[in-house]
Amino acid sequence: MQKIFTLLFILLIVLGCETNDTGNTADKDSFMRLYGGSFLDEGHKVLQTQDGGYLLAGSMADENELSDMYLLKTNSTGDIAWHVTLGDSLNDYAFSFSLSDDQSVLVAGTTTLIGSNKTNALAAKVSGTGNVLWERNYGSSNNEQIKDVIGTSDGGYMLAGYTNAAGQHDIFLLKISATGDSLWSKTYGGSELDEAYAICHSHNGGYVLFGTSESFIEPGQASANMLALEVNENGVPIDRSTFGGELNDLGQAVFKTTNGYIFSGTTNSFGAGESDIFVVKTSTNIHDIEWSKAFGGTETETGNSVVQQADGNYTIAGKTDSYGNGSNDVYLIILSDQGNLIMEKTYGSTGSEWANFLTQTSDGGFIFTGATSHAENSMITLIKVDKDLEQH
Repeated sequence: MQKIFTLLFILLIVLGCETNDTGNTADKDSFMRLYGGSFLDEGHKVLQTQDGGYLLAGSMADENELSDMYLLKTNSTGDIAWHVTLGDSLNDYAFSFSLSDDQSVLVAGTTTLIGSNKTNALAAKVSGTGNVLWERNYGSSNNEQIKDVIGTSDGGYMLAGYTNAAGQHDIFLLKISATGDSLWSKTYGGSELDEAYAICHSHNGGYVLFGTSESFIEPGQASANMLALEVNENGVPIDRSTFGGELNDLGQAVFKTTNGYIFSGTTNSFGAGESDIFVVKTSTNIHDIEWSKAFGGTETETGNSVVQQADGNYTIAGKTDSYGNGSNDVYLIILSDQGNLIMEKTYGSTGSEWANFLTQTSDGGFIFTGATSHAENSMITLIKVDKDLEQH
């Protein structure tokens, strides 16, 4: 327990928050919170709720170093309203969730099957007050991993990730009903590795899946490339496009913009460092690249999340080794609608910090989640900043 208090003290001093002894600021426009224990905990997604609070999903480990899905509801300053853990006695991870109008939540991720060490898709429905309504796993004798989920127009959900059913990995898309019944599933890919890490609604009434492919390579590309795959509402492929160069380029996040799509990930082909954040903006046609740019320093950067702001600009969240205080720090950048860098900011201590997901809040600021790590301990982070990426 002592190392947890030490970690809290170091982080709160370095990150510059005016805090009380629970690690929060009094002003809801800016605060930092840490959640977790003495083991490996991580936040993967956060959204603002109708009451001005926040909903966060991730994973939390126990003394046996086994993880459970973790869903946390807070008020506007990060105080815990309720929390639930989901899963069985082996490792279970929540990577995403979909928030309904009635504030119920569909949490999606991956579970490890007892006795076989195989992984399946795992989904759970939780009420707006934290009651678990149902929990189900989906898959086959192969390994399935779910990385993202969105709600569908019929009240169901679309889960995206990958499976090893055919090639090394194939993209996996699963449609379930509002009550958790499996309606259909499809796989996409070639003979090499193909994975989806994000999904959004398309401008054509279907979906765009985004991730990484080693199977589909265009002239001038090699190794792994970012892959955007467009399918209709029934999962039938419509189009695909790859982005990248002669080295590995990995896709992490997609956001449907007012006039197209913006994609974020990590590039080894372009930029100044070992790896850099790579951002691609297209029109509603995923082949029509309006601009693509790399951002970072001389070391390594990753772009894990992207959102279009209310003013049309874009914010990307990830991590950096080039800037900041520690081995990794949270790295946030704001870009204009033409991809020009407007602002950048790092957050961190002498340990390792990263952001997995970011969204804009109703006051024009931002909230993001990820983890902070010292030695063998990592804790879930929840950080709220203002529109200028500042903490007060």
